Amino acid sequence: MLCSSCKQETEPGKFCTVCGASLVVEETAATSDPQPINVVSETEQPKKKNPDQSNEFTEKVTAEAKTFWNFVLTFLKKPSAAQNVTGSEWISGIITLIIFSLLIALGSFITANSYFSSSFWNSFVQPFIQFIVLFAGIAAITFAGVKITAQSFSFQDIVAKIGAYTIPFLGLAIIGSILAMLNIPFAGTFIMLSLIGPLLIVPTFIFLEKPAAGFDRIYVLLGVYVIGLILSSFLVQRAAFIFIGDLLGGIW
Repeated sequence: MLCSSCKQETEPGKFCTVCGASLVVEETAATSDPQPINVVSETEQPKKKNPDQSNEFTEKVTAEAKTFWNFVLTFLKKPSAAQNVTGSEWISGIITLIIFSLLIALGSFITANSYFSSSFWNSFVQPFIQFIVLFAGIAAITFAGVKITAQSFSFQDIVAKIGAYTIPFLGLAIIGSILAMLNIPFAGTFIMLSLIGPLLIVPTFIFLEKPAAGFDRIYVLLGVYVIGLILSSFLVQRAAFIFIGDLLGGIW
């Protein structure tokens, strides 16, 4: 073998027979295996986010926004077409009622703070929650009424129809909120008129859409009116007590 130190031929062993240099390091380096290369498998590699998955939520929101906009335009132009609404549009109906509640709460907040100092929770958040509860109650008692009169509506149908029939009254609520922001005295009148729709008029339209085979719908409608008015008066009284508390707190 060839010595790496003196470059002379030597016999195999631990030391060179010519210069005495060690041959062990050379043999070890020549016979040792190369260092293994760490190979990361495809399953261990960090997963990249799928652009389709990241955009899925945005696409759904955009689609729902377009559907709701078409929903508003359709029934703003022709409110009577709400009788053809089905439960497939119940999400648009819910969005309508949420926006309605936001507008009522906004009008309440502006009106309250124009006369006395009221907290955001008392004059906006609580009225918003209360009107959400009110509209949910109206939908529930309307659904119970159509079942008593043996009309074939699902709960989703009722929610979609209430939202569709409420669109023109939503316009009154928008006008009332704008007038409230401008401190015009008649703002409350528009807001009160807008509330008459989902409380009294809309359930009537729904009950009259189809023939009733069960209990007489006139009596059922009277029951819906009474329960709706009791529920709304209870919520209005609670809001009035809160406002009176804020008013007295501001005075003292």
